[in-house]
Amino acid sequence: MKVWASIVIVFISIPLAAFAQRPDAPPYAIRGLFPVGARDFTIEDDIRPLKLTVWYPALNPDEQAEAIIYVERLARVEGRALQDALPDVDNGPYPLVIFSHGLGGLRFQSIFFTEHLASHGFVVIAPDHPGSTVFDVMLGEGSEETIIENFAVRPYDISRAIDFAGTLSSPGGVLEGVIETDKIAVSGHSFGGYTALSVGGARLNTSETVCEGNLELCQLMERAEDIASARGLERVPEGLWPPTTDSRVDALVLLAPAGGHLFQEAGLAEVTLPTLIIVGSLDSATVPEEDAYPMYEYIGSTDKTLITLEYADHYIFVDECSELEISFGLFDSCSDDVWDMTRAHDLTNHFTTAFLLSVLKEDQEAARNLLPGAVDFRGVIYATTR
Repeated sequence: MKVWASIVIVFISIPLAAFAQRPDAPPYAIRGLFPVGARDFTIEDDIRPLKLTVWYPALNPDEQAEAIIYVERLARVEGRALQDALPDVDNGPYPLVIFSHGLGGLRFQSIFFTEHLASHGFVVIAPDHPGSTVFDVMLGEGSEETIIENFAVRPYDISRAIDFAGTLSSPGGVLEGVIETDKIAVSGHSFGGYTALSVGGARLNTSETVCEGNLELCQLMERAEDIASARGLERVPEGLWPPTTDSRVDALVLLAPAGGHLFQEAGLAEVTLPTLIIVGSLDSATVPEEDAYPMYEYIGSTDKTLITLEYADHYIFVDECSELEISFGLFDSCSDDVWDMTRAHDLTNHFTTAFLLSVLKEDQEAARNLLPGAVDFRGVIYATTR
């Protein structure tokens, strides 16, 4: 059985350590004023432990070079942060962003994005979703069963990460007073977009009429009993499923999101949070006409924005290729046929940072940068209700 094979991504093993800012970077693509700290944690659990990386505004009194290598088994990723640095408590607390990786990805697949947000005064937490990481998908350590399980339990991973953020920031916690846990956004790439939507209010819709003509949805419905069981349901719901919403979430950022056809119009209408969607028009792993575009049209939010990078493909939202990846023949999974990756990353960071500053920090200048008259970038199609 095919299980949503279209959204599998190849993990980026070692990105280039070239961090120079392009001179044409738009304002919110310029790295923020905060040094960035990074720490790894594990939420211990006998059934589903979660490995996390946390990025946060940090202190750097000795002006050390921000240089770090993120390590997970065979994966080694060069980044721009300070390992285990002391947090900048005096300027906090900072809003929280949870990032969900794609199928076949890893928690530090998009450090251009996670580190950047931390430099602008956000705490970013990214969990590995067991059963759908690069090691599970590409190295055969997972299975069809673990991927099916992820349809059910990924939203709960996000809620557990939010709970853990509260523990970190509570009195006596490692990041005491650092995280503003009543201002939270969830972002995700590909399968992570499905995850973010699910925790943001969207409801699965597996009615027979919805399945008709949609092969992938029909295939998923064949395993609906397993998904329902993993969610603790006694039977498969007819039509809309019970929500997996976390009421603490205030905003969503979806990067090349997958799964629009799994929610359909009725399931997407349940999403009322401010939502930013960024997608490439030639995404070959998801189908914008079935995923991102209907999401923008049907979600119930009165504050929603759709940004389309013309001719961009699916991997525009992961870190750029290193020479090692190129030598291993992985160029297609960390590059784009049309776009310069750094330019695409600058635009992604610009729009996302402005959006999160406007929604979570009520930054009026950032909000003005998202008005249609302020958006004039070649290759960008912009639609918004703002």
